[in-house]
Amino acid sequence: MINTYIDKIMSSAVFAKSKRQRELLTYLIQQMRDGNGPRVKGYVIALELFKRSEDFDPSKDAIVRVEAGRLRNKLREYYETSGADDPVEIILPKGTYAIQIIDRDNSRNRYGNQLKKTNVMLCPPKLAIMPFLMIDMFEQDEHLVAEIADLVIFKLVELDVIQVTSSNASLMFNAPSRKQNVMLDAHYMFEASVQKAEGTLILMARIYSQLADAYVWHSRFSFNPKDKKVGVQIIANEVNKFLLDEISPINFDLFYSKDNLRAEVQ
Repeated sequence: MINTYIDKIMSSAVFAKSKRQRELLTYLIQQMRDGNGPRVKGYVIALELFKRSEDFDPSKDAIVRVEAGRLRNKLREYYETSGADDPVEIILPKGTYAIQIIDRDNSRNRYGNQLKKTNVMLCPPKLAIMPFLMIDMFEQDEHLVAEIADLVIFKLVELDVIQVTSSNASLMFNAPSRKQNVMLDAHYMFEASVQKAEGTLILMARIYSQLADAYVWHSRFSFNPKDKKVGVQIIANEVNKFLLDEISPINFDLFYSKDNLRAEVQ
């Protein structure tokens, strides 16, 4: 049955003039069938599908991200038009190249048939950035810590895999706690402490999961204050890697709860 709807997508008016998106969708579906979906990387797609050389640098050539974004838009357009009545939906969640297939009828029935047909989409998990704590530092260091916190927030906001709760919402609290996580309506909390040691900044970071009711990730980073942008980029990369492993393939029951459906119901 899935093959029938894949053929219908490929022959639809939405995809008729989009050869590159058809090729990308075909490639990703084959990876899913081979069991490689969650492990597919942009670098591999660039080499195998778009015939880039082995020195391919995604920071200079964004072809994979651009075409993946176009594919998401095409799929969304298809399910809003000729595919509106299809019983299954093929989606490409942000932050991953792993194709997901949703049984739209079952999804609607499980929530009282309240979902709009075209909105049976997976909701990226929410991450709340909590105020950074200063350890054995002086008042004059507050500006530096605040700057680092802002840089971390900025870099995490750039990630497609999560929704980041605004810093204002986080800063209304004085310290991280399980109760605050619920109030912030976040799946995860990012907590960090900063201290100085012989001219080096040491940042201890950890992530609390409301779903697991436990801390699920922690790491220690050290960098020169003059290279704080580089250090923050490393932190963002590690958080991104963890979240991709944590939620790929994204689980409908965990990240599309009834609370998350409020904005989608008719």
